[in-house]
Amino acid sequence: MTTGDDRPNQSRSKHPLARRLRIAAVFVILLGVIGAETLYWFETRSADRAEDPAMMGNEKAQTRQLEVLYGKSNVALQEWVEEVKQRPGEQAAIVIGFAALLAGACVYFASWLDHGGNES
Repeated sequence: MTTGDDRPNQSRSKHPLARRLRIAAVFVILLGVIGAETLYWFETRSADRAEDPAMMGNEKAQTRQLEVLYGKSNVALQEWVEEVKQRPGEQAAIVIGFAALLAGACVYFASWLDHGGNES
């Protein structure tokens, strides 16, 4: 006669690395949320950082120099980075997005290891 204790535990991972990857995914999500919250909190409470008056009006020359040295795509990227620096909500969303992406990859590879590492 078989008791309930004799059946295999389905909640345990077949592969020890898969279990560690799932634990890492939880930590990545937690650290991502905590990091995004902390970043948002500090950025919204920091002193207003005014532009240096000596540098005002110099943007056109800087943009032209960047364009000549690195191309137009780098200029667009630099402008996007400068815009994001002014918006702490978007910064926090980007941090959470990358944390979710990394945690999802950990869970995916853990599942892949549990299924024998075969593509199916």
